[in-house]
Amino acid sequence: MAAASEIYLSFFLVYRVNWLWMRALWDRWKEEVQLLKCKQEWTKNFFENKVRFWTGRKAAMLEKGQAGLACYARCMAD
Repeated sequence: MAAASEIYLSFFLVYRVNWLWMRALWDRWKEEVQLLKCKQEWTKNFFENKVRFWTGRKAAMLEKGQAGLACYARCMAD
């Protein structure tokens, strides 16, 4: 009888280790997805900020009468 309980215990330990390993893998992938979503949002915000910056520069250059710089700013904003 002792041999059967030892076999059961060894199988239990193997399955438990496998479950823990898969759980850790699942958690890492969940974190990776979360980070990718954040990086996607950060990248979108970065480029939207650049568009606002260059649009503001274009307006400022047009007010000063510097059409060349305003054209450059428009190109950078697009």
